[in-house]
Amino acid sequence: MKSLRLKRAVRAALLVLLLSAVGMTKAYAYDFSAVCSTGQTLYYNITDAENHYVALVAPAGWYGWYGYTEPTGDIVLPETVQNDGISYTVTSIGYRAFESCSSLTSVEIPNSVTSIGEWAFSGCSGFTGSLTIPNSVTTIGEYAFRYCSGFTSLFCCTETPPALQSSSFDGWNHNIPVHVPCGSEEAYSSISWGGFSNFIGMCSNYTVIVEASPEEGGTVSGGGVFNYGEVCSLSATPNEGY
Repeated sequence: MKSLRLKRAVRAALLVLLLSAVGMTKAYAYDFSAVCSTGQTLYYNITDAENHYVALVAPAGWYGWYGYTEPTGDIVLPETVQNDGISYTVTSIGYRAFESCSSLTSVEIPNSVTSIGEWAFSGCSGFTGSLTIPNSVTTIGEYAFRYCSGFTSLFCCTETPPALQSSSFDGWNHNIPVHVPCGSEEAYSSISWGGFSNFIGMCSNYTVIVEASPEEGGTVSGGGVFNYGEVCSLSATPNEGY
């Protein structure tokens, strides 16, 4: 009888620990959420509170987007995001952040992101057109873009090829054109970067001129000279009354 009571007590304790663990996983999967410019609710972890850096993450942690509304359509990931009066810079796309979000059709990655985590976009089979890796990215994790086979071209804007795994672009057509900065074609081709073979130099640039109309309506910034394929981010601040 005493042994039976002990077994029941142990089972009860294990159940409490399990429920606590589930609760903690749910509570700490993300620090805050915000709606991005294209209308999707995205989730963030604060990775550096002092410097105000955040990572984009899956809201349910290991369970991805289970129990949450997956983002769909064209998505523009923000360079900065506000929470409790603080402006945070998005510096990474975390582990499995958008895994299997198969209804996404395009993604714009901001020029603040330095790392794209393992499995970040794996299984996003709805992507089409071109993918641009901005010149801020230095690392791309294992299986980061696995089976994103709908992309028909790739623009990688870093002169030094980002560090990656052989599986980062697993399941792609590796004969698609990969546009890289002018003069860096050899750096990419010599290491068969990403398993690709068709590297094309982006040997031209363009000028973007911005201005407010009417002039007294506010200010516009972000113009300048950009390399072919490089993302140009503009911002506008209206004056009071506009």
